[in-house]
Amino acid sequence: MLTSKVKNALIVSKVNTSKVTVTSKDGVVSLTGAVPTASQKTQAGIAAKATSGVSSVKNNLAVSAGS
Repeated sequence: MLTSKVKNALIVSKVNTSKVTVTSKDGVVSLTGAVPTASQKTQAGIAAKATSGVSSVKNNLAVSAGS
């Protein structure tokens, strides 16, 4: 449930999620994969942290221009 909420938050925040994987356990969300810009990486972390039920975020997204 939390994973779906975070994925939706990323989409609403205009983050390109085509190469992003979201996992969660006990309120800790991990973001892995790649986004096209550093600003998208930052926005993904902000959107995930703002999601109800999230206690912390591990933003392991890579910035790759081809993403």
